[in-house]
Amino acid sequence: MIFNTFGVHLNKSRRYLPLAHSRSDWFSFAVLGAAPRGRFSFVTRQLFPELVVRPSLLGGLKVALNPADPSHIAVFDEFFFDNNYDLGLIPFTPDQIFDCGGHIGMFSLLARGRYPMAHLIIFEPSRDNMEWIRRQAQLNALNIEVVHAAVSVREGEALFEDRASYSGHLVDEPTTGVPKCRDWISDMVGEPRGCYAVRVIDLAAILSQRRPERLLLKLDVEGEEIRIIPTLFDVLPRETAVFFETHRGQADWDWASQQFTEHGFVVERQQSIGDYFFTGFALRQ
Repeated sequence: MIFNTFGVHLNKSRRYLPLAHSRSDWFSFAVLGAAPRGRFSFVTRQLFPELVVRPSLLGGLKVALNPADPSHIAVFDEFFFDNNYDLGLIPFTPDQIFDCGGHIGMFSLLARGRYPMAHLIIFEPSRDNMEWIRRQAQLNALNIEVVHAAVSVREGEALFEDRASYSGHLVDEPTTGVPKCRDWISDMVGEPRGCYAVRVIDLAAILSQRRPERLLLKLDVEGEEIRIIPTLFDVLPRETAVFFETHRGQADWDWASQQFTEHGFVVERQQSIGDYFFTGFALRQ
């Protein structure tokens, strides 16, 4: 039994090693792969409350994460194994980058490595995630604009239901005019850890103020995209690339895809996670 467990962790370590920027980074990636999670995550938390890795895809930038947190690992895998955010799909160089639903900052790191001269602004409502974002900026001496807020369709405050690091969401009045479904979040990631007030920002309004000429937008906002997407088309520049995620099943994906298509975008579905989550890329040039 012990040897079988050791073999499993060894194989996981080997899986992560090819992601390393150089051989000097192998140890941290080996730890990332082998670190106990689940029932034995307390061991990882004690030994490695923070792990810093340097993926080759970031061109020398570093990522700090919690190797005992399955949600950190899941998002890391989305970026560096699944390549859900392939910036090679973008045929232009953006002058502004909006990272909406910044999680712990991985997309911002990826975008900053590729587009060092673009103005980058990241929005994130979770208190815990904000600490990790600030850590990424400090670790890499990044010049980015960090906004502790959720994006929405209005200015003010809203309740934020905190769950796993990648699944907190706003609690607000029901959205009308779009498909509804069952309690998808509890089914996928369990019960909430807490609820507190957060600042909300009107995304369309701030885009109108900033007036990007070539925009890269990431929109992963745990259901709020259903409200936001229709408000954006009057303020998006002609050259816009959008990485987005829908969170409430096939009906929401079809609706969002149609919204982009009707406004001159070419839309590509990239990945589906179960029956709920769909990631996509929309491009207009």
